[in-house]
Amino acid sequence: MKRIAIFVDGSNFAAACNTVGLRPDYDKIVAYFRAEGDVVGCYYFTALPPKEVHSPLRQVVDRLTYNGWRLVTKETKTYGTFTKGNMDIEIVVQAFRMCEHIDDIILFSGDGDFRSMVEEVQSRGVRVHVVSVLTRDEKNMTSDELRRQVDSFIDLADIKDKIMLGAKSGPSLSFLKNRSV
Repeated sequence: MKRIAIFVDGSNFAAACNTVGLRPDYDKIVAYFRAEGDVVGCYYFTALPPKEVHSPLRQVVDRLTYNGWRLVTKETKTYGTFTKGNMDIEIVVQAFRMCEHIDDIILFSGDGDFRSMVEEVQSRGVRVHVVSVLTRDEKNMTSDELRRQVDSFIDLADIKDKIMLGAKSGPSLSFLKNRSV
């Protein structure tokens, strides 16, 4: 049975969901990919403001933790009016750690910074599938370089009825069987 890890780049996936105007149902995301194999790990990566700062993201993080997701978080840093909380390195490190234990990574991100990571894990025999949104108002939401590197690209708009709140559960995923880019 195929071993699958789900990696959600929290801020990037939130932007993609906002683009299509929907809210994800993380239980349905897991169920959707379980149709193709054994989901051995679900990881949600996000930066959070300091604990004394209210953030609606804390409810999401708490719910995910309660439902078996592994949360990888760090505190945001503020530099004047600029707030930074990039999780790219944490995602790359976890992907490298998992290579020996999985067959497929489902990466919820369109960030082109992951192209090199994808190439490396592919060289170790792991297939990578990206879930994101292609464009919004003529602006690329998914890096073309990333899309060309992955084994398959899944447009969030195509599966939104299967993985979003209020959606019905979906059928098996044939795109995990063959390269479709």
